[in-house]
Amino acid sequence: MNNIIKKELLSRMTLARKAFTKVPKKLEPLLEYYDQQPLDNVVNYMINTLQESFRWNNDTVVIQAAGFEWYYDGDEAPYALGYGYSSFKKLPNLKGFKSDKTARVRDDFDGGLQFGKNEFSDCGGFNVADACFPLFTYIDCEGGEHALIDDFINLFTARMFYAMHLAMSAVVQSDAFNKLKIEKPFYFFANNHDWSPCLLFELNDETSEPENFGNDASLVVPELDKFLKKLEKTKIKRLLQEDYVDSLQDGPIENYEKALLELPMLKSEGHSLKLTLDEISSFGYRLIRDRAYQEVSFEVLTFYCNLLITDPKSGVHDYRDAIIALYLNDSKKAHAFIEQLTADNETLKNQLIDDFRNIIRWMTESEPETRYPNSNLFLYESEETQLAMDKLANCLEELKQKKVDAALKRKLDKLFKTINNSDDDLLAYNEFMEKLAKNQGQDPNWAGQISAYTGQRMADCIVKKEHDPALKTFDHFCVKLLPYLNSSSNNYVAASMGIVLSVHTKDYAIGEKVLEEVLVKDFNMDNCRYSPLLYNLACYFAAKGDRDNLIMAAKRASMFGKKAKQFIADSDFAPYLNDEEFMSVLNHE
Repeated sequence: MNNIIKKELLSRMTLARKAFTKVPKKLEPLLEYYDQQPLDNVVNYMINTLQESFRWNNDTVVIQAAGFEWYYDGDEAPYALGYGYSSFKKLPNLKGFKSDKTARVRDDFDGGLQFGKNEFSDCGGFNVADACFPLFTYIDCEGGEHALIDDFINLFTARMFYAMHLAMSAVVQSDAFNKLKIEKPFYFFANNHDWSPCLLFELNDETSEPENFGNDASLVVPELDKFLKKLEKTKIKRLLQEDYVDSLQDGPIENYEKALLELPMLKSEGHSLKLTLDEISSFGYRLIRDRAYQEVSFEVLTFYCNLLITDPKSGVHDYRDAIIALYLNDSKKAHAFIEQLTADNETLKNQLIDDFRNIIRWMTESEPETRYPNSNLFLYESEETQLAMDKLANCLEELKQKKVDAALKRKLDKLFKTINNSDDDLLAYNEFMEKLAKNQGQDPNWAGQISAYTGQRMADCIVKKEHDPALKTFDHFCVKLLPYLNSSSNNYVAASMGIVLSVHTKDYAIGEKVLEEVLVKDFNMDNCRYSPLLYNLACYFAAKGDRDNLIMAAKRASMFGKKAKQFIADSDFAPYLNDEEFMSVLNHE
């Protein structure tokens, strides 16, 4: 099995490198270092690191799986922590593997491992930033806003995982490892927030002798010195910037207004630094939420709002608090400002109408999960436009969106958890959903939830390869629920899973039904911003050989959050990886 694992990990590493076609000059040192760094050095580093990390204290438990888990939130550099499991619920099954179809067995590498009892955790570990040097050093100093940073994380992580696989052939011979009580076959894994978990190594009686990788475990090369020194200067500036922002919080309001008007530059004590979009948004969030409603002038607030709203990369999460402060300061003047800002820009107007509706919902919904942005609520009628603006002007005082009835929500959750228990439980759930659709389906919130529950039920079935129950769920939605629901934009979750089912079963009639009945005939991808549906449509069109629609769906999905690495790793797109137009869509900046 280790040969299979090695091929899969090597395939990932190769594909991750191919994802880079053009790199901005400021990021070139990262890629140059990656290409110049000998793999042997990384493997030796992982051998030394893993040998030290297998120091788990619990030597009385027999384990069958162990590995390291890490998560990166964009702040502190990640640290991998050790975990051990006593048994598997489901062992990996890679018998169907074909060397040229690595992605077809991806479930057994990612998420297909169902571990048993967790015997120990947070025990042993290593610094991921050192293993992926100098990537996280760069992010720490320069910030991680650049569109290619996620691709770089994927690249360095893929190489680290491959090095860990190679290193394990030596590690399992070490004294530290042999002190552990293990059950064969023993599985070693690692994961981050994108891959969970990733199978890296199997230990059985047939495991081969370790390879010789040399003795040099250094990961630092002299050519990087100048690059790192420059980064360190940037980091010092950012630390000074944080101190300056802290001083503004309690200082005179005039100083705060002056700082806002100087954005995107932040000037303090002889230093100046251009802030990223995330930093500009955070700068305002830290201070506006406490002071702007009463103290900051309307003119300064409009400058700040304009800076955020007109940034082509910004979204509602960037300017939410600034907009609320603006309307609370002077709702009439705020409305005039927005009208002037969008007078000759219909696209921006529609975007803001949609975003404002979401802001109102976030400010009034009691359930946290329903506050998440739903970017599919478009309003085109002038009456609705004015209504959205008026609601925003009084969002904290006068307007309350209709809340989801708590009793109905609790009952729906309870029934959903029992649908697999018996046919009677499934019947009770379906009947409740039908009643809910008839009584609440015109409420956009409930229409969206009915679609979401249907999509979740289908997803659960598809993951288990239970395609017949998934199809029955989809048919029930189309016949019994869909006629009562508010609009097609609230059906995106169910529609998305219908497309997934169509691709999995190769029954493309299901996909046609989604497009013609669930999304209605006037559905236009140019007006859709829900990336899961757009991505799944891209898979569907790729499977059907519909290149034009594939390109359009892939472009929209990429615009709204789907990364190039996800497309490249998906076997549905394998025939298009040499298509220049397709690859250019994935690598847009």
